Amino acid sequence: MGKFSLKAAQGQGFHSAFVLSCQICVLKFASWAYDGNKLDLDLYEGMKEMDVSEYRSMTEWTVKNVPAVYTRVHYPCCEEPYPRLTFYLEIQREPSFFIVKCIIPPAHLSFVWLHLHSPS
Repeated sequence: MGKFSLKAAQGQGFHSAFVLSCQICVLKFASWAYDGNKLDLDLYEGMKEMDVSEYRSMTEWTVKNVPAVYTRVHYPCCEEPYPRLTFYLEIQREPSFFIVKCIIPPAHLSFVWLHLHSPS
């Protein structure tokens, strides 16, 4: 079996206590229809991290870490193992993007508003 590519997009659901914190996207791949005796998922050539060589960088986010984990899950209902691949995509917001897009514009508008409404 060969490699496959996945294109994924994260929606606007990034929430954290601080806007510059790291976010972790968890991608899990497993079969619900076939057990490990019929279909065995495995990491490509024993890789320990996700291949991000074709990742298109963004100005807002930086990829920090991309570990990959292979596990064989045993469910109480079945004696057969079920393989699972889990990828953890850890990204961090760029401080410069946050400052330029979220700090400077409101500060500038506040300065202009105060200047226009100050007693002359």
